[in-house]
Amino acid sequence: MHHLTATEIEDAAGVHTGDAMVWLDAGDAASSIEALPYVATARLTREWPDTVRIVVRERRPAAWVEGPSGATLVDGTGRVLEVVDQLPAGMPELLGAHVIPPPGGRIDALDAAKVAGALHGIAAAGTKSVETTDHGVVLHLLSGPEIRMGEPNRIGVKVRAALAVLGASAGVPVTYVDVSVPTNPVRG
Repeated sequence: MHHLTATEIEDAAGVHTGDAMVWLDAGDAASSIEALPYVATARLTREWPDTVRIVVRERRPAAWVEGPSGATLVDGTGRVLEVVDQLPAGMPELLGAHVIPPPGGRIDALDAAKVAGALHGIAAAGTKSVETTDHGVVLHLLSGPEIRMGEPNRIGVKVRAALAVLGASAGVPVTYVDVSVPTNPVRG
């Protein structure tokens, strides 16, 4: 785990050393753990006679959004993870979010969050911001044209199509690459 301590998880579950395992409601305890902002899933199992095993899968920050309390990390589902003092390197900003709730809630720019969560490697590091527009999701690169993704589906295919168009356009000024139909990309 990177963002949670064992104590935080135990406290959320309501499980403590010496508790009677017979009274443990594993479903309720897992739900309480999953209410923590960084927890994607939690599973509790009893190992008789005296062990409760808790397995947690954490959420991964995908982007940040400027919230009322400052820079706020969100995952690829739009779940708010935490407010940070310093922006993480190599993580895009989400533009177009109007509702930024406290940690544990969800922002309203879900399409942009979904695309940001699917970006990996050079695509994530090279993206300055992800924006939800009336025409779909747009990637604003650190240097180069904007990438018009359209609907937030087939993201990996669309990123590969955009990279192919950019590679074939070396030396040609390009303002945008539209991969909303990845089998028929357009540059302009």
